Amino acid sequence: MIALPLQFGPWILTALAGVAALLTHWNAKAKVAAAGQKVAEAQTQSAEVRDAEAHANAPAALAGTQASKD
Repeated sequence: MIALPLQFGPWILTALAGVAALLTHWNAKAKVAAAGQKVAEAQTQSAEVRDAEAHANAPAALAGTQASKD
């Protein structure tokens, strides 16, 4: 009676450890994907800010070049 759990106990523990490792791996992949998405969003926002600054500075740059020509 005791021999049966002793015989299959290590196999059961190994299977449980494998399942735990798989769940941890999936959780880590999800966290990395979420972080990557946040980085992409931040890069998009910074690109939008740079574009807005470029559009805001364009008239001043044009006026500066025209003033230097005169």
